[in-house]
Amino acid sequence: MTAQIVVLDTNILLTPEICKINMDAELKPLLGTYRLCITEGTKRELEEIASTNSRTGQAARIALKLIGHKNIEIIHSEKNHADDQIVEFAEKNDCIVATQDKLLKERIKIIGRKIIIVRSKTHFEIM
Repeated sequence: MTAQIVVLDTNILLTPEICKINMDAELKPLLGTYRLCITEGTKRELEEIASTNSRTGQAARIALKLIGHKNIEIIHSEKNHADDQIVEFAEKNDCIVATQDKLLKERIKIIGRKIIIVRSKTHFEIM
């Protein structure tokens, strides 16, 4: 069975720490086998947030550790903005995008890809 590619947006990577959601426990029943990816822009956004002394900064630092620990693939793109990088990758690949960003969700729907969202701050759901 081929692993489903899941592209994670910045806000979804902050979710496990802020909402106490176990990403693996949520994704496995939804997708079975999956492979996590982020764009270079998402990694940059996390690094910027991680440099702040806030709850979100702490969540970003944990997310960056998760990226290294889980061997999450980093997608290269010529685009500058993280959302543009995600849309570009989703247009070219059969994947699911995990995000809470309203505008990004609209863009992903237009190209016909599925979206994973956080529902009720307790679990993931596929739209």
